[in-house]
Amino acid sequence: MRVIFGENRMQHCLDNAIKFGMNFTKREVGRTIELDFRKEGGKRNKYFENAKENYDGFHLFNMVFCDVKKRVQSGKYVPKEINNDRISVKTICFNPDNILKNLNKPCVAIDINYCYWNTIRKLGIISEKIYIEGLKKDKEWKNARNASIGSLGASVKETVYENGIILNNTIHKRKFNSCRLDAIDYVWEFANEIISQITDGFLMYLTDCFFVTLNVKDKVIELIEKGNYTSKFESVTFKKIERKNINNKLFYVAWIKDNDPERYKHQFFNESNRLKEL
Repeated sequence: MRVIFGENRMQHCLDNAIKFGMNFTKREVGRTIELDFRKEGGKRNKYFENAKENYDGFHLFNMVFCDVKKRVQSGKYVPKEINNDRISVKTICFNPDNILKNLNKPCVAIDINYCYWNTIRKLGIISEKIYIEGLKKDKEWKNARNASIGSLGASVKETVYENGIILNNTIHKRKFNSCRLDAIDYVWEFANEIISQITDGFLMYLTDCFFVTLNVKDKVIELIEKGNYTSKFESVTFKKIERKNINNKLFYVAWIKDNDPERYKHQFFNESNRLKEL
């Protein structure tokens, strides 16, 4: 497979393939497009739309997918079945009453380091070799690590061409979405266990980060370490929480990082994300 950067180069190749009546398949996954010419005895070309420097660690996508495929097919990892309950991914929740009580008071955000990358290794979804490869560069490859996990369940739009003419279009999920959901479920259950032990000090949870009052900070860090993860934290201050007038079910929450007071962060929460739903 050849990796090529630049959206215009993909369009040029596609136009020529249509012009010369070739048989090929176009696959679109996220921001990448693949033109597969193996029916013509050629290769697969994978195109990235922007400059190369925006894709640090992009090689992890294919490495993770191939590793997961090998481990599932060999029986080294057996994913859970996908059902309707698992399609709705749970990664956020909040306690509006506690946030309201702690507006303009010092609080803390505690992030689990390499949360999902560590989890897919812990569950055996990827091998130790791929795990180590993904950590060769820390911040530079962070987005690539997370995206490579997300890509396991990405939607794939596949367009088949015969003689340069579209034969059919299909959209489907990649076949290892269940592995991605296994990791998300594991982290969600782990987060729930922690939240259940710090209810009075819990403010909100986003993906892999706990927002809590100072009095429970050490407890949360201890519980994270008991789960064989590590963490980092920074001070934050909640500035606002209010209902929005959309069926009265949407909350707007805004906070600032104390080391960057000019930068507001915010999150919209649905009523269904309240702590009582856990």
